[in-house]
Amino acid sequence: MLQRDYNRGGTDAGISGIMGDISPCTGYDFEKIGYVPSTCPPQNRIHVSYRSVKSKDIHRENGDSRETTGFTPLEPIQAWIDMLAAGIKPSNVRLLGINGGSISAFEYRMALALGATVGIVKSSGRSAGEIQIDTDWWKPLNLILLPRDKMTLRAFVNPGPSELNAEQLERVGKIIHEKFLKENRYKNIDPVMMPWKELGTDFRDSNRAQANYAEKILRSEGWEIREAEGIIRCPVFPDDEVERMGEMEHGRWIVERLRSGWQYGPERNPREKISPYIVPWNDLPEEVKDWDRNAIREYPECLEKAGLEIYKID
Repeated sequence: MLQRDYNRGGTDAGISGIMGDISPCTGYDFEKIGYVPSTCPPQNRIHVSYRSVKSKDIHRENGDSRETTGFTPLEPIQAWIDMLAAGIKPSNVRLLGINGGSISAFEYRMALALGATVGIVKSSGRSAGEIQIDTDWWKPLNLILLPRDKMTLRAFVNPGPSELNAEQLERVGKIIHEKFLKENRYKNIDPVMMPWKELGTDFRDSNRAQANYAEKILRSEGWEIREAEGIIRCPVFPDDEVERMGEMEHGRWIVERLRSGWQYGPERNPREKISPYIVPWNDLPEEVKDWDRNAIREYPECLEKAGLEIYKID
């Protein structure tokens, strides 16, 4: 499977430079495409990791011989033209907004209007901050405000497909929920504490999403999942792996909650979709971190009950 990063920028400066330096580590083919002006500003160079599309080439295709110096709205417009022409649905596009100027402000709003999911990093400044207080964009469910948390940003940008099929995800999701009910974390009147058959669709989806992302979390520490054959040997994860994987699970949970319409608030209110735990990992109380740590430690048993096993990659 080929994953693409379409980037208005594609230079070695700012966010595009950071993205250019990052190895995707997705397990899938990955292509970075940068949209740049005919002549880059003198302080910028095209990053070697991008396949660059220059605005002079865009003009030439339309019978125009002009060349441009400096970025314009033309680059993000052409990126969207190329994505749509490639058959990419806007609903499958995620745009991460960090700071940015007037062209970024245009990009954020264009992506929202087309139906992409736009994640704005809170308190990152300039156009990212401006859209948070722009009342014209308060209602779209495809605009979410992300905390400054590395694993949340990772989960937003690359939720990743799962090698598990729909039937396996259903089995694992149901077992995860049964484990959760045994913890008796919340009052029985809480809607998340209902049995699986009576559980709301969004909470069922949450359990399936946790099962789906578990594969990515495990792979980050060198573990894989497969159908069990014979005797299953459940591994015991070292504490340092548990900590890193627990942080990843919290990031996934934040994105899943925000995409479902939940928001941060000092007191949990499931009816109003308010949670005090939509905060960076480092800001969580230790007892709440333990929920994620314990979820990681229970992966082997949950997967075993679903007829799957975890094994270490050689």
